[in-house]
Amino acid sequence: MNQIEVSVVIPEERLTEFYVILGDWLSGKITPAEQAQPADGRRRGRRRYGARSPSASRYAGISQLLKELEGPVAEVSFEDLEKAIGNDLPASAEKHRAWWANTERNTQARVWMEEGWRVDSVDFDTRMVNFSRI
Repeated sequence: MNQIEVSVVIPEERLTEFYVILGDWLSGKITPAEQAQPADGRRRGRRRYGARSPSASRYAGISQLLKELEGPVAEVSFEDLEKAIGNDLPASAEKHRAWWANTERNTQARVWMEEGWRVDSVDFDTRMVNFSRI
């Protein structure tokens, strides 16, 4: 497979959306054709975030994990999160803080926010996430 290097300039306020779309594409949830724009520059209908219920998402297991936590703050390992979802976290979760953003656009974030938690910090070296109650 031939590879090319690509540089992409993304407005800072759209970075989270970019990582969500990229993560969906890398995981096979969407194909490049689904995100392609017409050549004349017109925009197709925007992808609808939040259409799926977080409880129906691949991250639903995180909900149960968070329900079992006590106290106002909790440190959770990536390994525990992976056990909860029964799968590896996506590559973007291992590298990009934007994946952990507390935003309604992210299916995974809706899961922890609906359980009353928010991500305060992520340590990629130790693979730990610090949650606090909202």
